[in-house]
Amino acid sequence: MFQIDCKSIRTTLAEKHLKIAKAEVELIAKQARLNANKIMLEFDNKDLKIIAVPLNIEELSEIKTYMSQVPNEIEKLGMEIKKCTDIYDMLNEFQYAFPDEDDADKRWRMFGSP
Repeated sequence: MFQIDCKSIRTTLAEKHLKIAKAEVELIAKQARLNANKIMLEFDNKDLKIIAVPLNIEELSEIKTYMSQVPNEIEKLGMEIKKCTDIYDMLNEFQYAFPDEDDADKRWRMFGSP
């Protein structure tokens, strides 16, 4: 008779599993950061176009036309915001702590942007 010790194999596989799970959560957090940055940048660009000081009547009419289109664009961004907040909710379920506090605050700034 012989005996096989699988404890070391089990430990190695468990460590690999934890390493992969941690890497996946980090990847999800990176995606959340990138999406939030993209959405915040789009809102900043919209703000800059709206608050720009017109030099002539043509620019003023362009701003007015742009302002009439903004609600439709914000509605489109609303879907992206929803997806991104879902990602942040998933990270909360995993009890992920962002290394930078600014990354955690982006969720609420993005949520309040519209």
